[in-house]
Amino acid sequence: MKTSKLCLLIFLLLTPYVSALQNSQRELGKPQTKEEYDAYVAITQTTDAGQRAELSEKFISYFPDSGLAPYVHQIAATTYQQLNNFDKLAEHGEAALKDLPDSPVILTILANGYAERGQPDLALERSQRALASLNALQPPAQMDSAQFTKEKNNLVATVYSSMGVAYLAKATDAREKSPSDSNQFLAAVVDNFKKATELNPLDDYSYFRLGIAYTLQTNPEKAIEAYVTAVAIGGAATQMAADNALNIIELTGVSNSEDRLQELAEEKVAALEKASGACTGDGQQYLDCILSRKGSSAAASSGRVNVKGYYRKDGTYVRPHTRSRPQR
Repeated sequence: MKTSKLCLLIFLLLTPYVSALQNSQRELGKPQTKEEYDAYVAITQTTDAGQRAELSEKFISYFPDSGLAPYVHQIAATTYQQLNNFDKLAEHGEAALKDLPDSPVILTILANGYAERGQPDLALERSQRALASLNALQPPAQMDSAQFTKEKNNLVATVYSSMGVAYLAKATDAREKSPSDSNQFLAAVVDNFKKATELNPLDDYSYFRLGIAYTLQTNPEKAIEAYVTAVAIGGAATQMAADNALNIIELTGVSNSEDRLQELAEEKVAALEKASGACTGDGQQYLDCILSRKGSSAAASSGRVNVKGYYRKDGTYVRPHTRSRPQR
């Protein structure tokens, strides 16, 4: 499940202006008592995620029918996303949607959570609603248009990435039952991850998963290109992407030639250098590894046999390795 820092757009959408004036009748976005208002303000001013989650739970327990409760559910959902607690995220996210059915932030994080948890149909439904809501979203008065566009695009990219993950799960499930359906789902995987990376060119996980999709489509050249891009970004998917790229080279012999690999890596690094964090740390180390084609094939030793690398049905690759020689 993706976690992200609270950008200005998300903060403004989650915490609309709330007047301290109380309303005797329940009205969405307004407190009925001073105690509600004070409790809500305490939640919005708390920087510690654990404490914010605790205060949100107390608010919902004490003021379940408050006009501010849906907004507290929103804050709780995004807080539990930061804490990597999907069950509580889903609980509060779905509760928020009862009063705020078009909340772009909640629909986006629910889509991502359901996709990562292997619930593709729910992920796709929430994704479609999120896209509709984001397309209709107008800039808040407190934001300039450039910042709004950038942060909105990051949310849209997250939705497309979630759809890619969901379709990848459906493609994997359909591989044996219905190869034609699986191929259609894979086409949707590629389409959505390409959209995600166009909007967010530093999304290493989307490039990594794009590589998996191309592998399942038996397109090693495109797979290597996607994996090399993920490595050049230097994010959390670096090692997995580097391993998969090396594995394809070792298994298929396809490497676009040594010169082409060097060319490809240089192209990707040049394209990413404008963005901060491109090709740094372990990313450079693994990129060097790919370029020198230092695969880690296991050498045979006495009493052991080599096992060639192979792909499992779900598209994951098992690297070449050795095992004990079978007893006769």
